[in-house]
Amino acid sequence: MWEKVKHIFKEYKKNAKMPLYFIFILSMFLMSWEAHFFYPAYQAHSTPLTSYNWADGKEDYIPEESIRLRIKSNSNSPADQQLKLNIRNEVNRHVSTWTSDFEDLKQARAEIENRMPELQTVIQNELDKMNVSTPFNVSLKEGVDFPTKQYGKRIYPAGEYEAVFVEIGDGLGDNWWCVLFPPLCFVDMGDSKESAESENTDVPESEEEVEVSFFVVEVVQSLWGKITSA
Repeated sequence: MWEKVKHIFKEYKKNAKMPLYFIFILSMFLMSWEAHFFYPAYQAHSTPLTSYNWADGKEDYIPEESIRLRIKSNSNSPADQQLKLNIRNEVNRHVSTWTSDFEDLKQARAEIENRMPELQTVIQNELDKMNVSTPFNVSLKEGVDFPTKQYGKRIYPAGEYEAVFVEIGDGLGDNWWCVLFPPLCFVDMGDSKESAESENTDVPESEEEVEVSFFVVEVVQSLWGKITSA
């Protein structure tokens, strides 16, 4: 009698786990699908630039070895934001021309460093065109802080990266960033109005997607704990 009761109870526990197993498998599938769209898929056994097609200018992700551009505007006034975009356009145009024949990061870095006085002149010319006397700083350096960023359909974590860093005036306005080398700035560049509007929403959207991802992970971990403890 007791053996029969134990058998029935065992079968009940086994069947009770089935919905949890189904939910767990479904959650894993959703996480796999999400990762395909939101996170960079680095190729195994490849150099940092092997996924970059230099012929047609298409890039699947930001290479680990890259030089970014970050511009911090003086304020969020329309004039300061327009100045930021003008400087972005000219800096990108000149740096892309200087480094167009390079596929090696060290060569690009050396070229930008050697032409830093020219880059200062480029920025000063844009200030002069708008009759702005605001001071600025420009440098190529490592350890430039970047927030979490959605670049195309992929999310890149906050961190410190090598970049040409331009700070205009107090640097309190919305900032712009893209990748100078390899030349990927065109990915973010629409007309000035679209660019100015889109950059205000990129970071919050990215942070929200990251938070959702962590929530899914927590749900899966909770389900697995229930399955194994049942």
